[in-house]
Amino acid sequence: MINRSFKWIAQHQVTSFLVLTFGLSWFFFWLSFVVFAENRLAQGLCGKIAAFGPALVAMLVSAIAYPGPKVYQTRVRLMIFGAVWLVSWAILLAYLSLVLQIPMRTAVIIVFGVVALLPAWVISASRSSIPGVRAQFSTLWKPRGPFGWYVVALMSYPIVLLIGATIAALMGENIAFRNLTIGNAVLLPFLMFADGYLTSGGVNEESGWRGFLLPRLQRKQSVLVAAVTVWFVWAS
Repeated sequence: MINRSFKWIAQHQVTSFLVLTFGLSWFFFWLSFVVFAENRLAQGLCGKIAAFGPALVAMLVSAIAYPGPKVYQTRVRLMIFGAVWLVSWAILLAYLSLVLQIPMRTAVIIVFGVVALLPAWVISASRSSIPGVRAQFSTLWKPRGPFGWYVVALMSYPIVLLIGATIAALMGENIAFRNLTIGNAVLLPFLMFADGYLTSGGVNEESGWRGFLLPRLQRKQSVLVAAVTVWFVWAS
Protein backbone atom coordinates (compact mmCIF):
# COMPACT_ATOMS: atom_id res chain seq x y z
CA MET A 1 0.00 0.00 0.00
CA ILE A 2 2.80 2.40 0.93
CA ASN A 3 4.78 1.56 -2.21
CA ARG A 4 1.68 2.10 -4.33
CA SER A 5 1.10 5.51 -2.70
CA PHE A 6 4.73 6.51 -3.27
CA LYS A 7 4.49 5.45 -6.91
CA TRP A 8 1.36 7.55 -7.39
CA ILE A 9 3.05 10.58 -5.82
CA ALA A 10 6.09 10.15 -8.07
CA GLN A 11 3.84 9.98 -11.15
CA HIS A 12 1.62 12.91 -10.11
CA GLN A 13 4.06 15.33 -8.53
CA VAL A 14 2.10 18.53 -9.17
CA THR A 15 -1.18 17.17 -7.80
CA SER A 16 0.59 15.57 -4.83
CA PHE A 17 2.42 18.80 -4.06
CA LEU A 18 -0.76 20.89 -4.11
CA VAL A 19 -2.84 18.46 -2.02
CA LEU A 20 -0.16 17.89 0.61
CA THR A 21 0.87 21.54 0.81
CA PHE A 22 -2.65 22.81 1.35
CA GLY A 23 -3.37 19.96 3.77
CA LEU A 24 -0.28 20.62 5.89
CA SER A 25 -0.45 24.42 5.80
CA TRP A 26 -4.18 24.71 6.45
CA PHE A 27 -3.98 22.21 9.32
CA PHE A 28 -1.35 24.27 11.12
CA PHE A 29 -3.11 27.54 10.28
CA TRP A 30 -6.25 26.01 11.84
CA LEU A 31 -4.24 25.16 14.96
CA SER A 32 -2.80 28.66 14.98
CA PHE A 33 -6.03 30.64 14.61
CA VAL A 34 -8.56 28.31 16.26
CA VAL A 35 -6.95 25.96 18.76
CA PHE A 36 -4.21 28.31 20.00
CA ALA A 37 -5.97 31.61 19.43
CA GLU A 38 -5.30 32.69 23.03
CA ASN A 39 -1.68 31.50 23.17
CA ARG A 40 0.50 33.87 21.19
CA LEU A 41 3.64 31.74 21.29
CA ALA A 42 1.90 28.51 20.23
CA GLN A 43 0.03 30.49 17.61
CA GLY A 44 3.27 31.91 16.24
CA LEU A 45 4.97 28.51 16.16
CA CYS A 46 2.07 26.84 14.33
CA GLY A 47 1.84 29.76 11.92
CA LYS A 48 5.53 29.44 11.03
CA ILE A 49 5.22 25.69 10.50
CA ALA A 50 2.22 26.33 8.24
CA ALA A 51 4.27 28.84 6.24
CA PHE A 52 6.92 26.18 5.63
CA GLY A 53 4.36 23.82 4.07
CA PRO A 54 5.49 24.44 0.45
CA ALA A 55 9.18 23.80 1.17
CA LEU A 56 8.60 20.76 3.38
CA VAL A 57 6.21 19.15 0.89
CA ALA A 58 8.57 19.90 -2.01
CA MET A 59 11.25 18.09 -0.03
CA LEU A 60 8.97 15.11 0.60
CA VAL A 61 7.78 14.74 -3.00
CA SER A 62 11.33 15.16 -4.35
CA ALA A 63 12.54 12.44 -1.98
CA ILE A 64 9.81 10.05 -3.13
CA ALA A 65 10.18 10.82 -6.84
CA TYR A 66 14.00 10.63 -6.97
CA PRO A 67 15.12 8.49 -4.00
CA GLY A 68 18.52 7.18 -5.12
CA PRO A 69 21.29 6.37 -5.44
CA LYS A 70 22.09 8.13 -2.18
CA VAL A 71 25.19 10.24 -1.61
CA TYR A 72 25.94 10.65 2.07
CA GLN A 73 27.24 14.05 3.15
CA THR A 74 26.20 13.90 6.78
CA ARG A 75 29.03 15.97 8.21
CA VAL A 76 28.66 18.75 5.64
CA ARG A 77 24.90 18.88 6.09
CA LEU A 78 25.21 19.00 9.87
CA MET A 79 27.70 21.87 9.62
CA ILE A 80 25.40 23.84 7.31
CA PHE A 81 22.38 23.01 9.49
CA GLY A 82 24.09 24.17 12.68
CA ALA A 83 25.45 27.37 11.17
CA VAL A 84 22.15 28.37 9.56
CA TRP A 85 20.23 27.48 12.72
CA LEU A 86 22.36 29.71 14.95
CA VAL A 87 22.35 32.62 12.49
CA SER A 88 18.59 32.29 11.90
CA TRP A 89 17.89 32.15 15.63
CA ALA A 90 19.93 35.31 16.23
CA ILE A 91 18.25 37.14 13.34
CA LEU A 92 14.74 36.15 14.44
CA LEU A 93 15.35 37.30 18.01
CA ALA A 94 16.85 40.57 16.79
CA TYR A 95 13.85 41.08 14.49
CA LEU A 96 11.39 40.44 17.32
CA SER A 97 13.22 42.75 19.70
CA LEU A 98 14.23 45.64 17.44
CA VAL A 99 11.51 45.66 14.77
CA LEU A 100 8.44 44.26 16.54
CA GLN A 101 9.47 45.53 19.98
CA ILE A 102 8.63 42.21 21.66
CA PRO A 103 10.26 41.75 25.10
CA MET A 104 12.75 38.89 25.24
CA ARG A 105 11.46 36.21 27.61
CA THR A 106 12.75 32.68 28.05
CA ALA A 107 9.69 31.21 26.34
CA VAL A 108 10.11 33.52 23.34
CA ILE A 109 13.79 32.62 23.00
CA ILE A 110 13.03 28.88 23.15
CA VAL A 111 10.08 28.95 20.74
CA PHE A 112 12.00 30.92 18.12
CA GLY A 113 14.96 28.61 18.60
CA VAL A 114 12.56 25.89 17.44
CA VAL A 115 11.32 28.09 14.58
CA ALA A 116 14.93 28.61 13.45
CA LEU A 117 15.24 24.85 12.93
CA LEU A 118 12.91 25.15 9.92
CA PRO A 119 15.05 27.36 7.63
CA ALA A 120 18.13 25.46 8.81
CA TRP A 121 16.58 22.16 7.73
CA VAL A 122 15.45 23.52 4.35
CA ILE A 123 18.74 25.24 3.47
CA SER A 124 20.83 22.26 4.62
CA ALA A 125 18.73 20.09 2.28
CA SER A 126 21.13 21.31 -0.42
CA ARG A 127 23.44 18.61 0.98
CA SER A 128 20.80 15.93 1.49
CA SER A 129 21.80 12.31 0.89
CA ILE A 130 18.71 11.93 -1.33
CA PRO A 131 19.44 13.01 -4.94
CA GLY A 132 16.00 14.49 -5.60
CA VAL A 133 16.10 16.65 -2.48
CA ARG A 134 19.71 17.70 -3.04
CA ALA A 135 18.99 18.76 -6.63
CA GLN A 136 15.79 20.57 -5.67
CA PHE A 137 17.40 22.72 -2.96
CA SER A 138 20.96 23.04 -4.26
CA THR A 139 20.55 26.67 -5.32
CA LEU A 140 19.79 27.75 -1.74
CA TRP A 141 23.45 27.14 -0.94
CA LYS A 142 25.01 27.80 -4.36
CA PRO A 143 22.80 30.21 -6.34
CA ARG A 144 23.01 30.15 -10.13
CA GLY A 145 23.25 33.05 -12.53
CA PRO A 146 25.26 36.30 -12.64
CA PHE A 147 26.29 37.63 -9.22
CA GLY A 148 25.23 41.15 -10.18
CA TRP A 149 21.54 40.28 -10.20
CA TYR A 150 21.75 39.12 -6.59
CA VAL A 151 23.32 42.44 -5.63
CA VAL A 152 20.49 44.26 -7.40
CA ALA A 153 17.89 42.13 -5.62
CA LEU A 154 19.47 42.64 -2.20
CA MET A 155 19.84 46.39 -2.69
CA SER A 156 16.34 46.84 -4.11
CA TYR A 157 14.61 45.82 -0.90
CA PRO A 158 15.96 48.54 1.44
CA ILE A 159 15.75 51.14 -1.33
CA VAL A 160 12.07 50.41 -2.01
CA LEU A 161 11.38 50.28 1.72
CA LEU A 162 13.02 53.64 2.36
CA ILE A 163 11.34 55.25 -0.67
CA GLY A 164 7.95 54.09 0.64
CA ALA A 165 8.76 55.35 4.13
CA THR A 166 9.88 58.72 2.75
CA ILE A 167 6.67 59.14 0.74
CA ALA A 168 4.60 58.23 3.81
CA ALA A 169 6.55 60.74 5.94
CA LEU A 170 6.01 63.51 3.38
CA MET A 171 2.28 62.76 3.53
CA GLY A 172 2.34 63.23 7.29
CA GLU A 173 2.14 59.58 8.30
CA ASN A 174 3.74 58.48 11.57
CA ILE A 175 6.29 55.90 10.42
CA ALA A 176 8.71 53.77 12.36
CA PHE A 177 11.74 55.09 10.45
CA ARG A 178 11.14 58.75 11.23
CA ASN A 179 13.42 59.09 14.26
CA LEU A 180 15.93 56.31 13.59
CA THR A 181 19.68 56.72 13.83
CA ILE A 182 21.72 55.98 10.71
CA GLY A 183 22.82 52.67 12.23
CA ASN A 184 19.27 51.53 12.90
CA ALA A 185 18.12 52.77 9.50
CA VAL A 186 20.56 50.27 8.01
CA LEU A 187 19.97 47.48 10.54
CA LEU A 188 16.16 47.38 10.53
CA PRO A 189 15.69 46.93 6.75
CA PHE A 190 18.31 44.18 6.90
CA LEU A 191 16.43 42.41 9.70
CA MET A 192 13.13 42.77 7.85
CA PHE A 193 14.65 41.32 4.68
CA ALA A 194 16.37 38.50 6.59
CA ASP A 195 13.18 37.56 8.44
CA GLY A 196 11.29 37.52 5.14
CA TYR A 197 13.95 35.39 3.47
CA LEU A 198 14.19 32.88 6.32
CA THR A 199 10.61 32.43 7.53
CA SER A 200 8.10 34.76 5.89
CA GLY A 201 8.02 34.06 2.18
CA GLY A 202 11.60 33.25 1.20
CA VAL A 203 13.01 29.75 1.57
CA ASN A 204 9.78 28.55 3.17
CA GLU A 205 7.45 29.41 0.26
CA GLU A 206 9.52 30.17 -2.82
CA SER A 207 11.35 26.84 -2.53
CA GLY A 208 7.99 25.18 -3.06
CA TRP A 209 5.91 27.44 -5.29
CA ARG A 210 8.61 28.71 -7.65
CA GLY A 211 11.37 26.21 -6.99
CA PHE A 212 9.29 23.03 -7.23
CA LEU A 213 5.86 23.73 -8.74
CA LEU A 214 6.69 26.30 -11.45
CA PRO A 215 9.33 24.24 -13.34
CA ARG A 216 7.02 21.21 -13.39
CA LEU A 217 4.12 23.25 -14.73
CA GLN A 218 6.37 24.70 -17.44
CA ARG A 219 7.01 21.20 -18.78
CA LYS A 220 3.48 21.19 -20.20
CA GLN A 221 2.45 24.87 -20.16
CA SER A 222 3.80 28.18 -21.37
CA VAL A 223 5.72 30.40 -18.97
CA LEU A 224 2.78 32.79 -18.68
CA VAL A 225 0.18 30.09 -17.98
CA ALA A 226 2.48 28.38 -15.48
CA ALA A 227 3.17 31.67 -13.67
CA VAL A 228 -0.52 32.57 -13.49
CA THR A 229 -1.33 29.08 -12.20
CA VAL A 230 1.26 29.40 -9.44
CA TRP A 231 -0.10 32.83 -8.55
CA PHE A 232 -3.65 31.50 -8.35
CA VAL A 233 -2.91 28.50 -6.13
CA TRP A 234 -0.52 30.53 -3.95
CA ALA A 235 -3.14 33.24 -3.46
CA SER A 236 -5.69 30.58 -2.49
